[in-house]
Amino acid sequence: NTPAAEKQKRFLEICANTYGLAKGSGEMRKCTKDLNTRSPVCYNLALAAGADPMPFLLGTAICASASFMTPVAHESTILVMGPGGYAFRDYTKLGTPLALITWIVTVFAVPFFYPLMP
Repeated sequence: NTPAAEKQKRFLEICANTYGLAKGSGEMRKCTKDLNTRSPVCYNLALAAGADPMPFLLGTAICASASFMTPVAHESTILVMGPGGYAFRDYTKLGTPLALITWIVTVFAVPFFYPLMP
């Protein structure tokens, strides 16, 4: 492997981890609060690694806002929980596959449109 390929692989691993952390923490609290605390960390992490911060920030925003696993993360999911007769486990059962799909697609799609290396 060339040094550029190794660097690209390392950046992709960092992206996958930051997106995964955003996905996990976005499920437990409001997306805006999560992004306010997570964005500066992702920005500085990208700069420290020598990567372009744009794909890190964009992927973090996508994963944090796609909160399907719990009704806690967004007001609209809480509003439909009672009238729809949904239980917390319904969100987990149906939201987990959607969350994983969102995470995987984001990990590979964002770097395709916004290259990780400047």
